[in-house]
Amino acid sequence: MISNEDKNFVIENLFPSISKTSDHGISINVNEIADSLLAVDDRAIFCDQIKSSSGKECLVTSLADALNIIHISNENYFDWIFLVAKKLVPLSSEPFRSGSSIETPFEICLSLPAQSSLVIEGLVHESAHQHLYLIYKKYDYLFSNLKDIGIFNPAIKRKRPLKKVFLALHAFLNSIALLRATDRYFSSRLLDFQINSLECYISEILGQLDGISFSFYLEEFIHRELVGFYNLNKSN
Repeated sequence: MISNEDKNFVIENLFPSISKTSDHGISINVNEIADSLLAVDDRAIFCDQIKSSSGKECLVTSLADALNIIHISNENYFDWIFLVAKKLVPLSSEPFRSGSSIETPFEICLSLPAQSSLVIEGLVHESAHQHLYLIYKKYDYLFSNLKDIGIFNPAIKRKRPLKKVFLALHAFLNSIALLRATDRYFSSRLLDFQINSLECYISEILGQLDGISFSFYLEEFIHRELVGFYNLNKSN
């Protein structure tokens, strides 16, 4: 959970600082993003680190490196992320964290600077949440009867409401799909560790879903958005 006290800075209007080039690459205006870092308050030591020009450059370069890798590896995911990632809240790097909330649409919180594979996973993970938040809002009637159902979320090692577990599962599935597409940029040992951890979480959650009876339309959602997506990417 990311609290308001963690939000010391925010990058407003992230997307206008990033443009596509004629050769299908992207151009990232690092200085423009750095200049748009707005101080929310001065509570944390993190603020002092980011206020310096070198701190800004390090933070924004870390973000730019990850975005370039995403765009080259899977342009569709790049576009998919920026449908919902309009505002970025940088968090301190240690430990690595990411977060988002249905109460703050189009806002993603993310530790920066950080290792590119973690930044990539954080971006796609929280973007997946934001996409599912939109589905929850539009089709609330599908999920309204799930409030009393909970299953174990192995990632956080505790029982969670089913809507929260769907969020986690959706994020894990999309994280794996994008991480696999970036394999030429990272050591196989590093990616295998990230992906294998996510695979274990997914298998355990799907095993629990098998024992629950859902409405027809919710079954369709689960098989199209979750199980079907998983099987498609597992076979590729």
